[in-house]
Amino acid sequence: MEIIKILLLIVAYTLGIATLIIQIICYIKDLEYKEMIFFTIAFLLLIVAMTIQGILKIGGNDFSQIQEFVTNLLTVLFTISIPVNIHKERVDKYRTARNGVVVIIGIIIMILSFLFYFVNNSVLIAIILSIHLFCTVVYSMFFVLFTKPGALVQFREKTERFTAILILILITGTFIGFLLNIRDNSLKIMQQYGGFVLQLSVLY
Repeated sequence: MEIIKILLLIVAYTLGIATLIIQIICYIKDLEYKEMIFFTIAFLLLIVAMTIQGILKIGGNDFSQIQEFVTNLLTVLFTISIPVNIHKERVDKYRTARNGVVVIIGIIIMILSFLFYFVNNSVLIAIILSIHLFCTVVYSMFFVLFTKPGALVQFREKTERFTAILILILITGTFIGFLLNIRDNSLKIMQQYGGFVLQLSVLY
């Protein structure tokens, strides 16, 4: 089991870093948006925060608390990056206003996470961040379905719409499963020091 985890981490880091390098090259050649690079960096940082303790074999409650705190912040940052990237890829004259709303909501979620972290309520933080992530992904996928693509993404429009529908189905089922087993999942969350984002990636 440990070998499988190591292999998955190697694949995740390799693909993530390779993707980031390609995106930077494409951005220099005006073939990619900086918002997509922001999304990739946010995702990579989140993976690092969630796995650093296991990779470095660092023990201690203090480090675990710091890891949980940083993971919560990066989860919000990653969640913000999703619609910001989607807005850029679609034709929308209200992009700036939409991004402003996304950032404001993200800041509010961060503040709530701070407050509940300092009163040691990991379960409530997990619920808030889960709802934030769920609502953001659902909104972003509907935005893909009901808007036209920008110039750089027109070639993959059919794929994006199919992916949006698939993600909506999967994340809805996953989130329902999360809520139906909130107690067990919450205990798992605390054991993983905030790494609950992975639980939203698979069906129960």
